[in-house]
Amino acid sequence: MKKLLVGFIGLALLGGLFAGLATHPAQAEEPVVLRAVVPTPVYIPIVAPVKNIYVPGIERASGGKLKVNLMGGPEVVPPESQVDAVRKGIIDMAFQWVSDYRHLVPVSGAMHLTPYSPWEEREKGVFDYWVKAHQKINTQYIGRWAWGMRFNFHLRNKEVKTLSDLKGLKMDDPIYIHAIPKAFGMVPLEISGPDIFTAMERGVIDGYVWSDFGKYPGWEKVTKFVIDEPFLEMDMVILINLDKYNKLPQDLKDVLAEYTAQYERDATDWYTAQVAKERQKYVDAGCKYIKLSPEEGRYLTETALKLAWEEDVKTTVSPEEYKEVRALLTK
Repeated sequence: MKKLLVGFIGLALLGGLFAGLATHPAQAEEPVVLRAVVPTPVYIPIVAPVKNIYVPGIERASGGKLKVNLMGGPEVVPPESQVDAVRKGIIDMAFQWVSDYRHLVPVSGAMHLTPYSPWEEREKGVFDYWVKAHQKINTQYIGRWAWGMRFNFHLRNKEVKTLSDLKGLKMDDPIYIHAIPKAFGMVPLEISGPDIFTAMERGVIDGYVWSDFGKYPGWEKVTKFVIDEPFLEMDMVILINLDKYNKLPQDLKDVLAEYTAQYERDATDWYTAQVAKERQKYVDAGCKYIKLSPEEGRYLTETALKLAWEEDVKTTVSPEEYKEVRALLTK
């Protein structure tokens, strides 16, 4: 009788356990969150696709399993320290431009010399080359967060007709290839983005090198001319701490790879449209876009590319590495 009673009690307890499981289902797995930063304040238009396309897109593509927490920009980590913070695991992810961290990966200085689109780089093995180069500093290269924008000389108040008219102008050069403005007789200076408006307004500089989209609000008021001969390519990349990346399950690695590849195409379409809009905004503000003669225009773009290779990249990498990357990025 006692054994029978114990049996009934056991069944009752077991039944209660199953009933509890039925009324309290297992909690959903917590999403993986990547803490991320951008190099400019988040209100600057150039980073808009990161905030409005990439961040929600990753969450959607992963079914909520992977999220990017965009923490902010320079107010969180100074731009020049962001990639260092990523490789040390202080933050997980950075949407950066190469000029702020190329001292860590010298060969990355060639990334804005590519003749290929991001999707062409994936097809031709260039993407894999960048992955290996960045893994050396404990970061995983995921792709590019912007592409399709090039640099121009923006001028305060001097209308030029030939390259010789540039001689003596003080030119802010944020891409740090000072040989380029020097080649045309200009004096290169380094001024941070937030300070360019005041420097232009006060005549501290006569112009600045910047991309054809992504300028700070208000610069159209102090920019009267743009030399419409774009050169080089923007070098905006997405990096993740390698230890963090390696711990991701394979399905989330696949999401990162597949979604980023699609994002690169979508973002390029977005940036192309914005380049046209920003140009019109400057024209409406009274800015004049100047085309040089075909010969001088070609000379400017070819000289910029040649100097970027020979006076910049070649001086920062080994001869073997230079030969390899130059061959890789030559059509």
